[in-house]
Amino acid sequence: YVSMGSGDVLVADKAYGTLKTPHSAVYVYSYPRIVVNKFTDQVIVGNVKLTDGQYLAVGGTTATTAKPSGGYAYFKDGILTLHNFTLKNSPYKTSAYTTYDEYIQIFAPKAYVLSLSGSNKLESDEKVTSAVRAPSDLFIQQEAAGGSLEIDSRKVGIYAYNSEVFFDSGKLDITSVDTGIECGNGTLFFNNSDLTINSQT
Repeated sequence: YVSMGSGDVLVADKAYGTLKTPHSAVYVYSYPRIVVNKFTDQVIVGNVKLTDGQYLAVGGTTATTAKPSGGYAYFKDGILTLHNFTLKNSPYKTSAYTTYDEYIQIFAPKAYVLSLSGSNKLESDEKVTSAVRAPSDLFIQQEAAGGSLEIDSRKVGIYAYNSEVFFDSGKLDITSVDTGIECGNGTLFFNNSDLTINSQT
């Protein structure tokens, strides 16, 4: 389900799935299964580039091929897995997709899967324009043992303008001063997932 607080918290041309807000009934739509032919071959987490088979430990500043003993981000075959991973600020700067500089905590230039394992959190101040950025399609799922992601953003939680966001499973909790999920001119899909968005505006 989706629960939303007051203010401008969700921007999407269409939303499919189970949608519940304080001011509307529950709408249930069919969930399309879409296959993406090519995923990204790299992601950037906390200003560190991860290529296939690389890890980033919590608090780390360089990618490694050795699995950390604690929480980590791991990239393999187009899937970025967050396992008990926490990140505060440490944004990546780019202006490749906008006319202004963006500061992003998690970013990939092409479609990717964000897979959640355990409890994960992204926290950012007003300098970070978006916690998660997806210029192309973004798929969010949980691992078999379950997973969740908490985003505490001073601006946008997930920014996927002109893209599709597929939230297939897991728990996503976004607190944002600005917008929780922005996928205007795109579509937001829900299936067997738990999404809470609270705006402070």
